[in-house]
Formats: sequence, structure tokens, C-alpha cells
Amino acid sequence: MGSRVHGLAGGTLLAVLLLTGCGEVSPLGARPKSDQFLTPEQLAKRVQPGTSREAILRQLGEPAVSSGDGRALAYARLVTAERKVLTLAVVVPFWSTSAITYFQVQGIWLDGDGRVVQTRLWNGHNGPHGGNPYEAYRVPSREHLLRWLEEEAPGSAGPR
Repeated sequence: MGSRVHGLAGGTLLAVLLLTGCGEVSPLGARPKSDQFLTPEQLAKRVQPGTSREAILRQLGEPAVSSGDGRALAYARLVTAERKVLTLAVVVPFWSTSAITYFQVQGIWLDGDGRVVQTRLWNGHNGPHGGNPYEAYRVPSREHLLRWLEEEAPGSAGPR
């Protein structure tokens, strides 16, 4: 009886290991080069603390979304590129090519006087393990952007 239980446990473990080996792996290749995508340092230089809302709008244009009170702005930048995606099917690898859309959200938070108090970037793509915690395999929607602005706001208890 003991070897039968041991064999059943071993078979179950093998099945779990095989099943966890299934699925897509992140797309291969670097994010496409684009003047739209900034580093945190570039964003901080472009939008310095104390900059007025009017100056931001003149420099960056209208945001993709702004919070209801107007104290948070999100600029969404997108670039699509063909990338190879590795998929594992029961530990057997195969390649496919897909159009992957890379995104960067540039978040800007303002104080009550309409001056910048914080900037933050959110980078990702719509492929496997793409970095959108609200909905996998998607570029962030308007609702996702608003939720991110709320969660990342100065003084919020949301993720950082």
C-alpha cells in the first residue's frame, strides 16, 4: 500500500510540474526605441516639481485621462512591433511571431494649486506577462489608467 501511495503522489507531482510548464513566455527582444518612451530621469527633467498644469499642457498636450478632480494626469504612449514569443506546451517549446504593443504611461500628480508634486512611469506590453495587473494581455484602458493614477497618488495606500 505504501508504494502505491508513493507512486500516486509521484504521478501527481509529475502532472503538476508538466502543467506548470505550459504557457507563453514573455516576448523576446527589447522594447522598440521611441522618443515617446522616457526614462524616469527624462520625465523628471521634463516635468519638474512645481511646474504648473498650464505649462504641462503646453509642453505635452492633452492627457489620455485626468482624474475627476484634475489633480492627476496620464499620458499613454504606444508602439507596436513584431516579436517572437516562446510558448511551452507540456515542456515542448515552439516559437510564434506576434504584433506586440508596448506601452508607457507617464503619470503626473498635482497639488491643490495645480503644481507638480510627483511623476511616475508605468511600462509594459500586451503580450504574456505584460505588466498590466488589471487585465492581462491588454494595453491599459481608460479605466485602468484612472485606477493606476488613484493607486499611485501621493499618500495613497496603493501599490508602488
